[in-house]
Amino acid sequence: MKTLILPGYSLKNIDWAKDCKKHLIGHNVIIHEWAHWKDESAKFSEKAELIEISNYFVGESKMNLIAKSIGTYISSFLVENKSNFLNKI
Repeated sequence: MKTLILPGYSLKNIDWAKDCKKHLIGHNVIIHEWAHWKDESAKFSEKAELIEISNYFVGESKMNLIAKSIGTYISSFLVENKSNFLNKI
């Protein structure tokens, strides 16, 4: 089963996500990297992020979700639209 980590907005949250990942031994962990982390000129777009995140759900029956800060905001859309794919939040 996959575990998806949706970190906080700031790039410093990558350290938090990596720390979470190292404690999830035996899990297939995906850390979502926000578009503005890769391109500083990019503005945060919940629609664009949700489209990218939706790709993680392809072919999965259930997935765990860990979120922090803006990740919890985005996860609320996932609960609303992808709840049948979520195992634990």
